[in-house]
Amino acid sequence: MDIVKRLVVMLAVAASLVGLVGSAVLEAHKGHDHLLMGTLTMVASDHVMVKVTDAKTKQDSIKTIAIKPTTKVLKGTPGTPAKAADLTTGARIVINIGEGKEPLSAKEIHIAAAPTPGTK
Repeated sequence: MDIVKRLVVMLAVAASLVGLVGSAVLEAHKGHDHLLMGTLTMVASDHVMVKVTDAKTKQDSIKTIAIKPTTKVLKGTPGTPAKAADLTTGARIVINIGEGKEPLSAKEIHIAAAPTPGTK
């Protein structure tokens, strides 16, 4: 009977440790920025609409993302500062949407560099 009690106590301690480690891992994951990649379908002064494709289901959807006065707009691979006026329908973009909570708002919008002639 003494061995059974020890096993129960050891299992309880092990389960507690697993719970603590698991919650620490979840907490470490919290707060990272999410990125949306897609094509601009509409541009307004206070928001953009982006066509995105879900990587798992391959389904297209349209996301509306607010543009705030603090939103940075960058263009090209080195991330040259740009203006919201540089956002045009059909442009390929990557948007940093922070933690990705609704309503979505942009921290940064990166406009992809125009493809060079002769490439796809």
